[in-house]
Amino acid sequence: MYQLVSVGVLIVAALHTAQVESWLPQCTRSSKPCRMKTVAGGESYEVALCTCSGSRECGDAWDDPTRVLSRRVPSDAEDITYHLKFCQELVPSTECTSDSYAVILKGDMYMPDELVEQRCRCPSGQLLILASTSTEHYETLFSFKCEEHVGDCRTHQNCMVNYSDRTDFVCKCPMGQFCGWGGLCQQ
Repeated sequence: MYQLVSVGVLIVAALHTAQVESWLPQCTRSSKPCRMKTVAGGESYEVALCTCSGSRECGDAWDDPTRVLSRRVPSDAEDITYHLKFCQELVPSTECTSDSYAVILKGDMYMPDELVEQRCRCPSGQLLILASTSTEHYETLFSFKCEEHVGDCRTHQNCMVNYSDRTDFVCKCPMGQFCGWGGLCQQ
């Protein structure tokens, strides 16, 4: 499932990379990223989405943790990392604890790209990992925790639990596996 999606995203990203940033619309909401980067299989693809207003530039650098959210998406072929870069600084002063959601995004199922809330910051270098999904007012919300706060799945342990109003991802599948529709890690 993820492999097909990742190939489509990478093709779209490669096509958009050729855009000249001056032709892009101005970013109208601080909750939307100005750039997106996908890293998979050692390849990196960037998409400029909009230009920042005023003297602030979105820029090409991805090493500013105060403006970049990075999340890991396990797949059957390889892990994919998505990076969203924003015009404004995002870092809250509180460091995340094991029971807190770090970030809530909304958007379509495969590419949530609008920041709803950033509740806390992950320790330096930690990626976000999907912990829960829910639907609210016909929009899908994606809640992420810091990767270190989500434990590894044990053999034959369910990686996801479905409820009537949400789906919780309770552990991380081993590298090279993903949480399948049956709720178990698979290749």
